[in-house]
Amino acid sequence: MTPDELDELESGLDPAARFIVAYLRKDNAQLLEQLARLTEQVEYLTRQLFGRRSEKIPTVHDDIRSQIDPEELTVDGTPMPSEPEARAKEKRRKARKAGEAKRQNRRRARKAIPTIIETRDVQASDLPPSYTLDDFRELGDGKIVQRIEHVREHFVIQQYVLRTLTSKDGTHFITATPPPGVVDGGHFGPGLHAHVAVSRCDDSMPLCRSEKALARAGYAIARSTLCSLFHRTAEQLVPLYAEMKRVVRLGRYVHADETTQPVLDKDKCFRGWMWVMLSKQAIVYQYSNGRDSDTAKSLLGGTSGNLTIDGYGAYNCLTEKDAHRTRSGCWGHYLESAVIWS
Repeated sequence: MTPDELDELESGLDPAARFIVAYLRKDNAQLLEQLARLTEQVEYLTRQLFGRRSEKIPTVHDDIRSQIDPEELTVDGTPMPSEPEARAKEKRRKARKAGEAKRQNRRRARKAIPTIIETRDVQASDLPPSYTLDDFRELGDGKIVQRIEHVREHFVIQQYVLRTLTSKDGTHFITATPPPGVVDGGHFGPGLHAHVAVSRCDDSMPLCRSEKALARAGYAIARSTLCSLFHRTAEQLVPLYAEMKRVVRLGRYVHADETTQPVLDKDKCFRGWMWVMLSKQAIVYQYSNGRDSDTAKSLLGGTSGNLTIDGYGAYNCLTEKDAHRTRSGCWGHYLESAVIWS
């Protein structure tokens, strides 16, 4: 049917029907316009995903900067004023706003620092000529001057005296129980074990540097001994790691991914893989020499729930029909899968 025939047919309708037809035409035009925009966006994202490297998707930060320069916005998100005086005032306000979080963190950290109070008396050399200390009286609680000082780390030897009791008839001898140690008969306490592990993992300090730092602190510990302390700490934390892994496996919503991990060998580095699982309760890492499905199965095999992952096929063993995990992903991976399947 031609447009003229449709117009002629529409003219024969009653006013209410013509109003409905006009509304439907307007709504149809809007849907067609929206469909055109969505089609253009899909084509753009497809080029970004599968096109040349120069056409890859820019980061969100770069995309925002390309549209609106953050320097031209005030703290409230409104355009920056053009007057020089008002513009300078707004920039100072933005600078204060940007540094407020750091200032609050410093204030909280400062409140947590232990305070050592030292009282200093007025000396006779501080008095005016011809005056003595007897000519003065105490005024108030004194003036407070605070300075943040560094206390060099040091070693201490904790010596425990275990009291021993004997029964009056001389048949029983009881010695007090010593505090628990990392291992029976060990020479190093749990604090030193924790220090070595935190320095190595959290501060990324190699054991050779820890050896030098501890030597400066007053006691030289051989690097081989530090290595033993590090591995002993890891052995003691195995039950905690197993419990964290169990908690994540029970999670209803779990995110998983893997990334390369260079591993130092005698002659060169080889490529290992670090797998990560994330739930609302915990984050668990596991190292593997490979990237096959065996690791994915050992991490989440036999569990149920939702699994947010990328398109890597090693996770298929967790989301197939016989498995109990439902696969989900970000919009970028969904779009990629849709294009591949189509």
